Amino acid sequence: MQNPVLDPVGTSSSASETLIRNLVHDLRQPLSTIGTCAAYLMMLREHQSGRSHQHLGLIQEQVAEAEAILAQVVTQLTALSDQR
Repeated sequence: MQNPVLDPVGTSSSASETLIRNLVHDLRQPLSTIGTCAAYLMMLREHQSGRSHQHLGLIQEQVAEAEAILAQVVTQLTALSDQR
């Protein structure tokens, strides 16, 4: 029986992958909620301009960026898993 490959903190690779996948999943839910709320508020304030409109746009941009980072983590994790 082979020993599991260990990562720097001493846990098995599959345990680390599971932890990362769970973390990504747990982060996506609140990001989705925040993005949906920001879009809804933008829709309500569609005909208004000003700082609140700018801030809502910034929230939407940051949510999209965070979602892209999480998607990249999953892609890289999948690629690492496929190499084994």
